[in-house]
Amino acid sequence: MFLAGCNSSSTLESNPIQKQVTIKRDNFGTPHVYADNTFGIFYGYGYAVATDRLFQMEMSKRTGQGTVAEVLGSDYLQYDIATHNRFNPENIKQQLAQLSPEDRAIFEGYAAGFNKRIKEILENPELMPKEFIDYDFKPSTWQSEDIAMIWVGLILNRFFAASSEISNLDLLTQLQKEKGLDEGLKVYQQLRWLDDPSAPTIIQSEQKSQFSARQKQAFTKAQPISKQAAENYLTQARIALGKGVIDGVPTASNAWVLKGDKTVEGQAVLYNGPQQGWYTPAITYSIGLHGAGYNLTGITPVGLPAILFGTNGKIAWGSTVGSLDTNDFYQLKINPSNPKEYFYQGAYIPFEHRQVKIKVRKQAEHILDVYKSKQGFVTAWDEKNQMAYAQRRSWEGVEVETLLAGRMLHKRPIGMSFCNKPNV
Repeated sequence: MFLAGCNSSSTLESNPIQKQVTIKRDNFGTPHVYADNTFGIFYGYGYAVATDRLFQMEMSKRTGQGTVAEVLGSDYLQYDIATHNRFNPENIKQQLAQLSPEDRAIFEGYAAGFNKRIKEILENPELMPKEFIDYDFKPSTWQSEDIAMIWVGLILNRFFAASSEISNLDLLTQLQKEKGLDEGLKVYQQLRWLDDPSAPTIIQSEQKSQFSARQKQAFTKAQPISKQAAENYLTQARIALGKGVIDGVPTASNAWVLKGDKTVEGQAVLYNGPQQGWYTPAITYSIGLHGAGYNLTGITPVGLPAILFGTNGKIAWGSTVGSLDTNDFYQLKINPSNPKEYFYQGAYIPFEHRQVKIKVRKQAEHILDVYKSKQGFVTAWDEKNQMAYAQRRSWEGVEVETLLAGRMLHKRPIGMSFCNKPNV
């Protein structure tokens, strides 16, 4: 059991390496993990997260993997369907297998520490969090890929997969249907301008933004989308990404820095507003990692192994999300003779296809057909116009590498006592 306060600590044995892992809680209750190797650092991290946030992490894992209906029932089936239509877990396993031993130790240690706490709870039912009792299921065992899938399924597929291209095409289709091709395009350009005139900018441009020849050509080549196909996509996207992202509510984070001569403390200060909303428990988790080249304290969403907001005593860093054009939709021509083939580089080729069995509590399994093209996963079908829509995400195939991109920040040395002067 861990008690708040710098003097309270607990020591773990991190099998199979048999190295000591010590966890100390500061006056804010934040766990600080001390170990002399990467496996041990993240073993303690996983154990601490499982101690504090077991149910939240269980549901975060299930949300990212599309297994919510298995424990909460059919009301969440459509959410699971939308999730499975956006990723292939086998690809994530392959990325993990290609990591260096040092980087694999992050995920393996985290899972091992997490499972140690689960084992303690299963052996001592009085420790079981109330939510598991209320919903009548037990926490599941964790694998290395589960930690990665929280990042992929819950963070990337929710916050970094948005695109307005389908809704824009739907708008253009309706305007041109009502007003004709040329007039409809003119109205569309007024409604969907390239630059927001009210957005603050650092560098002022004297050139007025105009649609490029390539963009105008894209408008000419784009085929209309049926209302049903557009609505099918938007319905799925609202489930997976949230209504605000899809229905035009402006979304963005913010960050700003003050020089030392602008602050009472006389030190530079980073203010970071990720705009993640209010949750119970909080979506972020506080942690300190010390040893094996790590010496930092910070917070991060849903216990990710990468600390997205923190300090190593020399620098501070944060994370923001804005609306970026990093995802593209492709309009695919379907073979009239075979709806499971699409036109690619001069010939019809078959979609990649796999079936997913989605478990539903107290009901039969749901069989889902998932299709993928060279351009990405198929997210909408337009049978009326013999079209399909596939989405390409800039981060697809490098999800794990993206998660680990900030680890060099984590490993910068510092010379301060976190216990005497906690930074969280």
